[in-house]
Amino acid sequence: MKDIIVQSLKQVSLQDNDKRIHVDCPQGTLYVNVDFYMITQALKNIVHNALVHGPEGGRIDIHVRLLDQKIRISVVDQGEGISKETLAKIFDKFYRGAQTKRGGLGLGLSIARRFVQLNEGDIQAENLSPKGFMVTITLPMVDKE
Repeated sequence: MKDIIVQSLKQVSLQDNDKRIHVDCPQGTLYVNVDFYMITQALKNIVHNALVHGPEGGRIDIHVRLLDQKIRISVVDQGEGISKETLAKIFDKFYRGAQTKRGGLGLGLSIARRFVQLNEGDIQAENLSPKGFMVTITLPMVDKE
């Protein structure tokens, strides 16, 4: 799992953003039986969205947790969140929220959702209280024998 996180962060145009991203991952090796490229791309798209749409200079946290034989990867920004209308459509193809700061086609999160689903995973987005936005990928964990 750590290899996927490292590779996805390498692919994001970090420049000075590497100081903004903090990764919290359990010690030891976590194994998932997934397509490396697809899940790396999905995570890259999610982190890129957090960098582009979160507050300028804001911190982005990536948390990796084990939960009932599943691995949960959450990407959290410190922004104001998004409207309920946008939240309902955020994974739709070509959807761009009304408050979108920068260009793009509205495909990043749609691709992320599809890639996660093709790997027997789940993806969800939610506003946090009092502020912040979180996208979470859940993937089945496998035992390495």
